[in-house]
Amino acid sequence: MKNESKEEMIAELKSSPFKLIFLAVVAFAGLAALFAKAFPEPEFIDLTYDGMMKEIYLSEMTTAQQSQKKKELAGKYVRWKGYVVDVEMQNYGYLVRIGDDSSAMTDVFLIGVDEASALDLKAGQQIFYSGEIDQFQDGMLTGYVHLRDVSIQ
Repeated sequence: MKNESKEEMIAELKSSPFKLIFLAVVAFAGLAALFAKAFPEPEFIDLTYDGMMKEIYLSEMTTAQQSQKKKELAGKYVRWKGYVVDVEMQNYGYLVRIGDDSSAMTDVFLIGVDEASALDLKAGQQIFYSGEIDQFQDGMLTGYVHLRDVSIQ
């Protein structure tokens, strides 16, 4: 193997379109791999709101076990449907209150919804949405789920 200068290596690459294309493909693949690691796909769980409430609040778990389960679920993503109860402006975007059914009782809070999506919603409208579980707030019998990084379909 002979030692080539930087200029000779660049000249060699420029003289062969195949080598140049190969180098570009390798570089692109490397960048794609780095990008995938930096922005991993969200982890969606297959659990309805009712199923989640039964699993946490309506089971025979102790308070400590409930807290542990909430920690395990925080950061996971869900895809649910519900009914718009209300929309209000916050400092960080819009807060959308969602009911699991059409009874106008809030079960889920969508945090930081963009203005265009929020202002397009109507009270009582059924929507499909997804988001990351941010936190749980205890209620009387069950609890409320706060979602961030929300997408409304």
